[in-house]
Amino acid sequence: MGVLNRDLIYAIADVLGTKVVYHHDGRRLTGKETREVNLSGLKIDVSCEIVSSLVTDDLVMVMVRSIGNLAMFIAVKEVKHTPIVDLHVLNIAKMDAVAGWLEKAKPVSVNEALRLLDKAVVKSFVKLKKNEWSSAA
Repeated sequence: MGVLNRDLIYAIADVLGTKVVYHHDGRRLTGKETREVNLSGLKIDVSCEIVSSLVTDDLVMVMVRSIGNLAMFIAVKEVKHTPIVDLHVLNIAKMDAVAGWLEKAKPVSVNEALRLLDKAVVKSFVKLKKNEWSSAA
């Protein structure tokens, strides 16, 4: 494998708003954060933890366990020297265990991962720029 693209890992950390640790043994990521979500005055603590990761030279994919039956599949690739972030909200009741999923499935692309996740994908988003997202088709 070539040189690790740190910008891709920084993009994951930025999306999650947390410190992400890269482990050279096995080329994997870890990270955990609890954030407060304010719903019209009702404050709820939401935990996000990277429970699965797949890191290659030009693509970083992580599975993030969240609250209840929700998880996120986040993929970052570089296009013209710019990290492109895709975020997919998942219903974990419609998939195999989220922890270790990427290591077990070993998708070689984002499209393959989405094909394998199939009906577990609830909603998809793409990051346009800092703090700006668009719903993906």
